[in-house]
Amino acid sequence: MPAHPRRRFICSTFGSAGDVFPILGLALALRERGHDILFATNDHFRSLVENYGLTFEPLGTEADYQACISNPDLWHPRRAFRHIFRSFSPILKRQYAIHEESTARNGNVVAISNCLGFGAMLAREKLGIPLITLHVQPAVIWSTYEPPTLPGVIGPRWLKGLMYGLGEKFVIDRTVCPFLNEWRRELGLPPVKRITRWWNSPDGVVCLFPDWYAPPQPDWPPNLIQADFPLWNADASNGLPPEVDDFLKAGDAPIVFTPGSANVHGHEFFAAAVEACRVLNRRGILLTGYVEQLPAALPESIAHFHYVPLDLLLPRAAAFVHHGGVGSTSQALLA
Repeated sequence: MPAHPRRRFICSTFGSAGDVFPILGLALALRERGHDILFATNDHFRSLVENYGLTFEPLGTEADYQACISNPDLWHPRRAFRHIFRSFSPILKRQYAIHEESTARNGNVVAISNCLGFGAMLAREKLGIPLITLHVQPAVIWSTYEPPTLPGVIGPRWLKGLMYGLGEKFVIDRTVCPFLNEWRRELGLPPVKRITRWWNSPDGVVCLFPDWYAPPQPDWPPNLIQADFPLWNADASNGLPPEVDDFLKAGDAPIVFTPGSANVHGHEFFAAAVEACRVLNRRGILLTGYVEQLPAALPESIAHFHYVPLDLLLPRAAAFVHHGGVGSTSQALLA
């Protein structure tokens, strides 16, 4: 028997593996406790989710995913948010509908989503579904006491607060509020602003990073709790693929390079990685699912793999060069 009443958890998210893996790991843990799980994300991740036996609902198509990651604005410090929101805003109403339909069929529903799960937030307000906001990085929680490190937000605390307030008003709110408040009007809900405060659910906020990494601040949401890093990795239980193990055994510990699972603009990154290995006379491993980014020919001392569980690979690596995503960062710290 489960330790708690059986519930249906709707776990939904948008984005890359760095967003999907933490919620998927949590969903599997909830299933082990006897709960029913519906997992909603882009169709790009359908096979991953269904391979773990979870009910899957698509939020956007594979074409939507590829269109989003193919635009270099995804990696631009000032243009990224507008691009991301414009990419997924057309499917936010489907996220809302999934919660509405599941509540009508099952009842006893609890929602879990990341800070961009605006469809889940509106379902909470309109339908009364409890919602837990899941944060995987401290950058999305503002504090005037100890501001998070953000691109272009520099100087003393008062100046950082001013710059953040301007960015929130003229970038975040200006991008989100016209769409969101028109939708809220259709649902009979009042308008909102200061979106980076609104996206913290009043029902609970869970941060998947420990307090030694980001100490809690007095002006964080009062219903916030911190857990540990989301260290779950797909396929880790299967061990290292034989071809990876063979390469590791064939010489010195390599330097591992990845620009992120959703990065298709890493040509210069990988060219620099290969050159660095040549200059240092070190072996290397390049991780990407998009082989068109790689140099046309790689020396025998450098191997490419589409995906390797980092918790199995990094303890056998000499160094790790990555883009700073929370999954890569936490696995690097663990190793």
